[in-house]
Amino acid sequence: MVFLIQCCATSHGVSFFVVVFSTQTSPEPVSTTREIPTTGISYLNCCTASILSITMNIPEGNTHLTYAQHVPRQYDPAFESGEFQPVVYPRDLFGVALLVLYLLIPPQRFPLIKFTKLPVFALIVWFYSSTIYRCRSKGWAAGFCVGLISALGIIWSATLILFTDPKREFKRIQKRTTKTIKDAQGKETALNGSFTSALNGTPTPNTARRQQQNGDVIQSSKSANQLNGGHKLGYQNSESEKHIKDRPTSSSTTYHWQAYPADDFRQRLVWVMDLITNLRGVGWNWQLPGLLGPPKDIENELMKDDPDPKNYPWAITRPTGHRIYYNRRNLLRRKAAVFICSYLVLDACKVTMMKDPYFWGLVDHPPPTSVTRFLGHSVVLTRMYRLLVGMVAMLASLQQDFSMAPLLFAGLLGPKIPGAQGEPWMFPDFWGGYQTVLDTGLAGWWGGWWHQTFRFAFAAPSAWVIAKLGLDRRSFSARFFQLMVAFMLSGFLHACGSYTQLPPTRPLRGPFFFFTLQPIGIVMQALLVRIMKETGITKSLPRPVGRLASFIYVHIWFYFTAPLLVDDFSRGGIWLFELLPLSPLRGLGLGLKEEGWWCWKELPLYWHRGRHWWNSGLAL
Repeated sequence: MVFLIQCCATSHGVSFFVVVFSTQTSPEPVSTTREIPTTGISYLNCCTASILSITMNIPEGNTHLTYAQHVPRQYDPAFESGEFQPVVYPRDLFGVALLVLYLLIPPQRFPLIKFTKLPVFALIVWFYSSTIYRCRSKGWAAGFCVGLISALGIIWSATLILFTDPKREFKRIQKRTTKTIKDAQGKETALNGSFTSALNGTPTPNTARRQQQNGDVIQSSKSANQLNGGHKLGYQNSESEKHIKDRPTSSSTTYHWQAYPADDFRQRLVWVMDLITNLRGVGWNWQLPGLLGPPKDIENELMKDDPDPKNYPWAITRPTGHRIYYNRRNLLRRKAAVFICSYLVLDACKVTMMKDPYFWGLVDHPPPTSVTRFLGHSVVLTRMYRLLVGMVAMLASLQQDFSMAPLLFAGLLGPKIPGAQGEPWMFPDFWGGYQTVLDTGLAGWWGGWWHQTFRFAFAAPSAWVIAKLGLDRRSFSARFFQLMVAFMLSGFLHACGSYTQLPPTRPLRGPFFFFTLQPIGIVMQALLVRIMKETGITKSLPRPVGRLASFIYVHIWFYFTAPLLVDDFSRGGIWLFELLPLSPLRGLGLGLKEEGWWCWKELPLYWHRGRHWWNSGLAL
């Protein structure tokens, strides 16, 4: 028996027609109609009540391809009526543009900018909130990104506008190259990055300010004249200019801390763009704890420039196993291997998942025969299998995404174009060592092994509150407060992603509840360890046994809590998203007959023409 769900627009809302077809040759199709209002949350709740109340049995011949094509079409009336809008660029870049504009205004020239913090942040919150409420995407997983990126825009803007002061406190590592030229006596003289600037003598005011900001040596006209034995140089003296250009030159590279460049717009724009895109703070003086720093010789140069220990967070934190690369070739080899392996693993996961309707969004559907043949009808083994496959797919997709940045910036562009931001040590691994999980359990899972992309943004609000209240940040109450705030923000982030997906999901009972439970699990394990220490059990316990106990605790905890998140991913159709353009396994015939090597049947972007010019653009 199969249920086909269709929808059509009415004058009051959207009506869903549930048509029941029997696989046997008797009764005629039975249809029931339920009118659903198209207003906000009530619309989604009614969708949930209508669809989730159905127990769907998928007959032979119905595949994930037909399901993936059919479900988004149900929401065409909502898009046509204006209830939902697609994400349109450049319109939906307004939040980012406003944050960049705020950060670009130097307080030295515009002191009143400090009074615009709250209005600017309120405007950003309004924009992203309206995006979460009105914008959807017909692309699988793209809808999740709409909510997640909007929520991240709110959190990251709050971090950079309210809870920190980047223009006064933040610095980044910058590389500068100094060119020198030898005179007849073999004496080296620094140039201003080009022969023309040296020949012209004193640079323009803007150039001088830029060179002072970057630490370059400003060559006076007198020094430039001395290069030619005291003869005055200029554009009119072509023979002297050619004489200098023919002399041997050399260049040296040094590193220094670059604070907010208030006097140079081009440098300020690069500085701001690096700030808002570098969520882990690698190469900044607020770099995440646990990540290693640059090579020792570069660190020594930085110490000469600014010896303040606050600028070197990697020197005062314990490493968490995040691998760092000081050799460009090693970095590119590693990331290329990770990309290829993740690609193949993700392809295998996709083929495996699409055989199980659970990963289509039918979370109550029984496992297919390909699973029961090996696991039987055990509920426990079925849950473990689905959680494991979902976890592997999640890791593979994140690993693939994380490996693209170093391949682009350190590989394709190299350090010459992006500067220090293209050095290999700017791309430490996103994943820590798994031994942190074995040593510290659930706290090590989230605080050391799992990717720390949003950690600074999640920790900034609680750190600000603790500092304002004068609390001891190492006390139990302060640490538990930090844990709760961080995981609640993570829950908010993923719940917004769940909310903006087209199929009915459970944002609060799913992702939000999952992440708010994690601090409780961490505290429970910490209390158990403390009791064991006070009773003397841990003294006679071998380390491998303790590690095994941590491993068991973590995975039992996730057995009971992870379905809150993974089930919601399935309901929203994340696993139906086709991330890979080419599939080796499906090309070899391991998928459906309709599938082949090429997986992208439609482009994810299209041109959308709205009622107004600002509503037109590239749509997702």
